[in-house]
Amino acid sequence: MLAFIEIIRVLFILIFGTGLLVTLEVWLYGLLDIALLENSLGWMIAFANLIIVFVVYRNNLQFKGWFKSSRSSKLPKLITRTLLVLAMVLIILPLIKG
Repeated sequence: MLAFIEIIRVLFILIFGTGLLVTLEVWLYGLLDIALLENSLGWMIAFANLIIVFVVYRNNLQFKGWFKSSRSSKLPKLITRTLLVLAMVLIILPLIKG
């Protein structure tokens, strides 16, 4: 039962986290007169947001849930940094292309 509740929690974090990031990014890009949702660059932002939520979940939020596992561990620092740099590049790239 706890595993099912944890899956619901992960889905909520995924939906809420990406929604919050998309809202923030659309607002910021709107200030720069770049319409993310109206061109084909929105997929980069979406992929970057999924990476960010994944890293935050694996490094922090998985330890605060209901389901405790002995296999839970943080991502290695190199992988964390690599994923976050990739996400930042994907977020900044529409500025260059747009």
